[in-house]
Amino acid sequence: MRALILCLFSFAVSYAGDLTPVIEKRIDTLLAKLTIEEKVALFSGQSTMDMKGCERLGIPPLRMFGTLYNCTSYPAPVAFSATWDTTLVCEAAAAMGEETKARGRDCLLMPCVNIHRLPIGGRNFESYGGEDPFLASRMAVAYIKGIQGAGVIPSIKHFALNNQEWSRNNIDVIVGERAMREIYLPAFEAAVKETDVWCVMSSYNLVNGLHTSANKHLLTDILKNEWGFHGFVVSDWGGVHEAVACVNAGQDVEMSGPLYYKQDSLLPPIQSGIIPQNIVDDAVRRVLRVRFVSGMMDRPKNAPRPTYDAEAHKLLARKAGEEGVVLLKNSNAALPIDLSKVKSIAVIGPNAAFCRSGGGGSAYVPTKNGIPPLDGIKNKTGAGVRVEYALGDSNSGPVSWRIAPAYFYTDTTLTTRGLKAEYFNNLELKGPPAATATDSTIDFDWGNGSPNPAVITDSFTVRWTGALAPDTTRKYKITGWADDGIRLFINDTMLLDGWRMQRPTDYLCDYTLQKGKRYRIRVEFCDIHGGATVRLHWDLPPKTSDRSLIAGAAQVAKNCDVAIVFVGTTEDLESEERDRDGLELPFRQDQLISAVAAANPRTIVVITGGTPVIISKWINQVAGLVQAFFLGQETGNILADILFGAANPSGKLPFSYIADYSQSPAFGHYRNPDMKAPYDEGIYVGYRYLEKNKLAPSFPFGFGLSYTKFSYSNLKINKVAGRSYRVSVDVQNTGSVAGDEIVQVYVTDAKSSIDRPLKELKGFARVGLAPGQKKTAVIGLDERSFAFYDTQKNAWTVEPGEFEILVGASSADIRCRKSIRVE
Repeated sequence: MRALILCLFSFAVSYAGDLTPVIEKRIDTLLAKLTIEEKVALFSGQSTMDMKGCERLGIPPLRMFGTLYNCTSYPAPVAFSATWDTTLVCEAAAAMGEETKARGRDCLLMPCVNIHRLPIGGRNFESYGGEDPFLASRMAVAYIKGIQGAGVIPSIKHFALNNQEWSRNNIDVIVGERAMREIYLPAFEAAVKETDVWCVMSSYNLVNGLHTSANKHLLTDILKNEWGFHGFVVSDWGGVHEAVACVNAGQDVEMSGPLYYKQDSLLPPIQSGIIPQNIVDDAVRRVLRVRFVSGMMDRPKNAPRPTYDAEAHKLLARKAGEEGVVLLKNSNAALPIDLSKVKSIAVIGPNAAFCRSGGGGSAYVPTKNGIPPLDGIKNKTGAGVRVEYALGDSNSGPVSWRIAPAYFYTDTTLTTRGLKAEYFNNLELKGPPAATATDSTIDFDWGNGSPNPAVITDSFTVRWTGALAPDTTRKYKITGWADDGIRLFINDTMLLDGWRMQRPTDYLCDYTLQKGKRYRIRVEFCDIHGGATVRLHWDLPPKTSDRSLIAGAAQVAKNCDVAIVFVGTTEDLESEERDRDGLELPFRQDQLISAVAAANPRTIVVITGGTPVIISKWINQVAGLVQAFFLGQETGNILADILFGAANPSGKLPFSYIADYSQSPAFGHYRNPDMKAPYDEGIYVGYRYLEKNKLAPSFPFGFGLSYTKFSYSNLKINKVAGRSYRVSVDVQNTGSVAGDEIVQVYVTDAKSSIDRPLKELKGFARVGLAPGQKKTAVIGLDERSFAFYDTQKNAWTVEPGEFEILVGASSADIRCRKSIRVE
């Protein structure tokens, strides 16, 4: 309840409020007292998550929160997007703000609003809004209002066009101005203009030849000058590549740093005028302004940390998950499962007995209290129903990849398993090691620390040496994954070379190994700054036991009344720093589903993950399909409520569930060796592209079934003023159970001088209805609802004429339509 109050009645100070002159005057006073050295110090971090302050003048450090450790694990942002519930998003953001303050932090590095251009994008799961810029805008505004209302600084990210993880530091997005303005920037623009968002994070990638951290067109021309952004721009961690160009472009803060924003790098160009003093003072003003408006400057230094109602937040997480689950198929009312008519249930799959709470990377929230689906089902069914479990398939590590401990030995005599590890307190692998060990695998994540108390944090290296003895002759695919550097040598030949400071990056190679031969192996790793992670994986063939898992699962399914198969991805398979390996389900999950469905016609499939998957191999065999996304710590309870009818699924897809690779233009230039990503499709992303090219996805954007039915009638469109309109439509629950419907409003330009999509989402409303109840959904349209970005005028333009207003239950299910003339 407190989170909702914070969301609805924000106590945060607005830039436009009466206190603005007072704040600016206080900033003027501080600017006059700060030395140039102290000003420069405010431009970067003093640790991985803290920005520097100035103790002499009472300016506190700004403490950031990337991952909410020991906090409530909420559903992933893509699941929140599937709720289409802005009030809920606002409430949840306020709750996250409360937990951020309870951890003694000032800033939470969210929300991510990057568009789902690449359907296998590694961070799609953590992006609010899916593939549509209007939905992303509404989610962004709601989230920011909630968290800023709690007095916590958000950081909307990643500005801009960070739509893939593969080579994200080096990929150059080649995009036109219209596509950028209509598809990729609207969520950021809405955040600035409607919430005065306090912080924007620049992205890793390049846009039209320049890294975004050095892109003046994005950071200064558009963000600060055109939109009127008052807050500060922070880099993504390690996203700054030079000092002068970035400062002059409008990159206010380098994190974590400082690597480039140092005294010796910035003072000479400032003193010589290469970096103008007004740019320096503007950046300082911005970082101070946010400290003031967020309340940081006026908090007592040793004030006790606030508390929050953990039980209330858990219930909020459960509600959000239930609202976000999308029912995709329900043949012959297979769902909900009637427990009074079922004696046995087979619970099957790699995601059945594990709580896959979220995708990986900085958005992952570890949870010790996560409820797996198996536990949720057992808790719901009680003693009257027999629940049998079968794993069915493995689901650990990257797709088709495993760690290879059985191949590693300390020397060619093959007497000791594992590799000899030597840890050095330098970056040259020189001198006596600070520590040694025998490591059975190379699979380490030391966070921002070190592997051993004797090893320093940052600036350390590791060398693993030994023998490699394969048990099968074949060509192996090998991947090394590291933050920062990695090198792999076999028989002294370098196969992987990633010896540099970098965000976690994977390097791949092929190498033929012969059974019975012994190979010298050497792996080297360096941690230069920040996170320390290193892994070495091999594409080993499935174990015999893995193959037999499917047969065992099918037998379990055959002996039960109903079979529920939990498949999909994990935080390792879908994560920041790596895109998914493809649209297919990982490992042998397709074969598992087919085998179970052949054994039991009452098979329900539940998919975990933030992206679409190819379902054609088995969709006609199963009775039901549920898209569960990542549902946080309450996963098992949420899914049990949905499957057994305690909750009615009401989520709608925030992305098009494409049928195959041909339905997305993003794959055409994906992983280009020239590091160019031309967005040749322009504004035609997601359903815009599918409709233009007459392609039918497995399920359209905005689609989602319910356990009840809804009818639409009495569409009215009334002009409010100018080019603003009020759309109203009556929605009635014609079924026998309560449920929520998400009414969607699309706009079509009947005749335009330029090419425009067949329809574009411009409004929506979530309506809760009891059986038989009718309500009127009211949705507003403004001038921007009819506009396109005119690159000749460099402005949004509405061409007077006829527009059709389409109201429906998805982008492909239009129930009512009416034409209006906009002057």
